[in-house]
Amino acid sequence: MKSLNQAYSKLRRKNLNQYFLLTICIFLSVLLISAFSVTIESHTVQRMLPAGGDSRKQMMMIFLLAILGCGLFTTYASALFFRGKSREFGIYMALGVRKKRVVRLLCQDLLLVAVLSTTAGILLGTLLAAGLWQVFQIFIVNTDDMYFSIALTGYLWPLLFSLFTIVVLLLSGWLFIRRSNVLEIINQQRKTEQVKEVKRWYGIAGLLLLLVGVGVPSALPQILAEKGFTPPFWVNLFYLVAAVGLYFILLFLVVRGFGSKQSYYKNIITRSMMRFQGRQTVLNMCVITLLTVAGYFALFYIPMNLIPEIVEISERPIDFAFHYQATETAIPQQEAIEALAAENKIEMQDYLTVDFVNLATDGYDREWTDDGRYGDTYYEFYNEESFMSVNTFQAITKMDVSLADGEFIFVTSENYVQNPYDYFEEMTCFTNPDTKEKLTVKFAKIIKYNQLHRFILLSDNDYAQLTNGLSDTWREKWIQFNVADYEKSYDFAKQLNNIIIDNSSQQSAIYSYYDRVEKMNVTAKGESYFGDTVPEMQVDYDARETSEFTEAWRYMPYFRILDKQNMVVNRSVYIMLFFFMMIICLATVIIIAYTRSLTIAVNNRQVYTDLHRLGANQQYIDKSVKNQVAKVFFIPIAIGTLLMFLYSFSLMYNNDGQLVYDELLAITVNGILLLLVSGFLYFVYRLTLKKVRRALNFR
Repeated sequence: MKSLNQAYSKLRRKNLNQYFLLTICIFLSVLLISAFSVTIESHTVQRMLPAGGDSRKQMMMIFLLAILGCGLFTTYASALFFRGKSREFGIYMALGVRKKRVVRLLCQDLLLVAVLSTTAGILLGTLLAAGLWQVFQIFIVNTDDMYFSIALTGYLWPLLFSLFTIVVLLLSGWLFIRRSNVLEIINQQRKTEQVKEVKRWYGIAGLLLLLVGVGVPSALPQILAEKGFTPPFWVNLFYLVAAVGLYFILLFLVVRGFGSKQSYYKNIITRSMMRFQGRQTVLNMCVITLLTVAGYFALFYIPMNLIPEIVEISERPIDFAFHYQATETAIPQQEAIEALAAENKIEMQDYLTVDFVNLATDGYDREWTDDGRYGDTYYEFYNEESFMSVNTFQAITKMDVSLADGEFIFVTSENYVQNPYDYFEEMTCFTNPDTKEKLTVKFAKIIKYNQLHRFILLSDNDYAQLTNGLSDTWREKWIQFNVADYEKSYDFAKQLNNIIIDNSSQQSAIYSYYDRVEKMNVTAKGESYFGDTVPEMQVDYDARETSEFTEAWRYMPYFRILDKQNMVVNRSVYIMLFFFMMIICLATVIIIAYTRSLTIAVNNRQVYTDLHRLGANQQYIDKSVKNQVAKVFFIPIAIGTLLMFLYSFSLMYNNDGQLVYDELLAITVNGILLLLVSGFLYFVYRLTLKKVRRALNFR
């Protein structure tokens, strides 16, 4: 008579597939979370994504969604493990083995599996993150400020997830064995996850709940803001309503679907199989849908942000333009620039130097109260803006502009979208910051012109009156010119860019949003201006090669060839991060869909055998299997894909109520990427279907 330990070891070897499936599921989940966490906590990503910024919030939202998906996935994998082992443990207990001893044997196995799989996942997750980073640097872009580093905080999330996995496994195992009914444990493997009869109204109700759950948190904050209220936190709870709606829709499509009664009874075998395993199937499909949305969101983020910038650079009317404070005396002028161009065999054209100024405008400051309301307080001397005369603007742009005295025009770039905090249409007073001379004005119109963003135009008379007595501290110079062949001017642009930076004083080393008028208001109250104290607002000339510098320095030159060449470099971290997030989310989608498809088919092995004995031919059985696997793959992925594509479309349309050229181009690129990814997912579906057929011994 063999001992219990020997018998247990032998049965364990017989059921290695159960242990292998559980180990793989835990390992892959921890692997993906570790790789993701190590990447987003690296020094480069943390430095490039400002705390509280939209990009970081979006990144964390996708990451938490991936954690939720992996958590549900591992929980489901553990449930499958216990279902597979239920008969074995039930027999032990029927033979008189005490529950306490069975629990101890089970917990030892679970602890060993969990520790080994989570440890391997964390270690290989680090290697995966480093490998993907290296591949990105080799094949896409490699810059000095884009380097891989490991922070200890990057292991916090995978360690917490590993602890969660271990606790769930041990607790589930203990509760499973503690059941008093031995027959219930023995028959656990035969239990179904049946759902009740699904009515037709499930689909309609699900669609309505989904629309309400997505529409309310999108529209309500704007409505409340217009009424003077800050949106409450509970508005986000409507997303739970959307989740319920999604569950109803998937339940309807999986169990009932569309079509006539004839088609319903024609596929009654397949529908019944899905119904008797409906609960876990639909929950898994909900997770797949959400992760598909997150994956496509990360993928669409790249063209939605890059393409407008590409179009803006390509459509610039001026090849070279830069500005500097009038107090700077070492900035190269026309003679020096022409000499540098001659050295590089560059032919310069249309050289122009003009003056503009910075003055104070009135405005509104949004001040929040403790009860969640806000009020816009008016200040006559509020912030700093750049001003040009109409004559100067016409010299730069060759545009014919007319403007009456007492009016102003707001000039901005082509892709500018007005936000709620822009009050330029309500400006009524401009002030000379030195003499405090005031000018009462009214808004005339907006003119869009690339390279002149946030400039205010005044008539020549108003400009002369308001700038009388203004010191050079508030005056600036604008230099622009074209070249005969800008595609060959990169070396010249690089050298001129370095000369301008080298000859700029520390007085010009300020952030693009540095506001001297605001500083005057703050210091008058005896307070410190945050632009002088916050490290992120300081500009370091030695860091000129980093994207931080090129995007932050107020006097960064507008050199079309330089910006074109460096655009991808400057966005390299963003591209890599969101591309990596897309890989993680879609990899999780594939793993969950594959595992669930295989589980559904294998659990119905006996049903397929009985159908064959009752006369069902191979074609009918093959069609049934294909129908089940296709539902698990295509329904949630199709819903997630459609939701994200419509969301990206509405996001660009709602910016300004129209779709301009660069937005249409971004939508087209998103569509092409969607087709490519969908093609890959279809390839995975075919491989999964082949694996399922092989598991069922189909030809």
